[in-house]
Amino acid sequence: MKPLVALLLVAPFAAAFPSFYVHDQQYRYGPKDDHCKQKQMCSSEKHLDATGHSYSLNFIEVGDDGKLFDTTQLDAARAQLRAARASGPTIS
Repeated sequence: MKPLVALLLVAPFAAAFPSFYVHDQQYRYGPKDDHCKQKQMCSSEKHLDATGHSYSLNFIEVGDDGKLFDTTQLDAARAQLRAARASGPTIS
């Protein structure tokens, strides 16, 4: 069987079952978790852009069932937004 034909036969099944190709699991962890420390897979990150301005990213992961993997991710993102609003146009 040619590879293209095999791909066309398998593609509908892969689309119907996302867990077939992406494992439904948490990938980002809090700052005290070993995954964050050792693998650099933290639920929040701080960066500097090319002009030296700082910004942060907060990840909120949701499973295939629509439930949060870790509710502290949402709490941390909300806290970051509150801090940004309180400090004005710049965030430290």
